[in-house]
Amino acid sequence: MAVNPIGTGLYALKGQGTVRNVAVSSISTERVTEVLPAPANSIQLLISHDGSLYFVVGTSAMGNVQTVTGLGGSLP
Repeated sequence: MAVNPIGTGLYALKGQGTVRNVAVSSISTERVTEVLPAPANSIQLLISHDGSLYFVVGTSAMGNVQTVTGLGGSLP
C-alpha cells in the first residue's frame, strides 16, 4: 500500500501472479474511487513525490522496476 503525495488517496496492490490491479481509495470517504491495471507479477507499489506510480515486478527468474504513466484518473 502507498499514500499519494498530498495525503488524500490510498493505493493498494491487489490480486496475485499475472492478475494484478490497484485499488485507489479516498482516505476521507474510505471508498474505492478507481481501479487501475498493474503489471503482471507486481510485488510492490511505490508512489513518487510527483504522483508517478512505480511497480516492483519479480518472479523467480527475473526482477525489475516499472513506471506507469498516462493511466488517467486524478488524485483522490
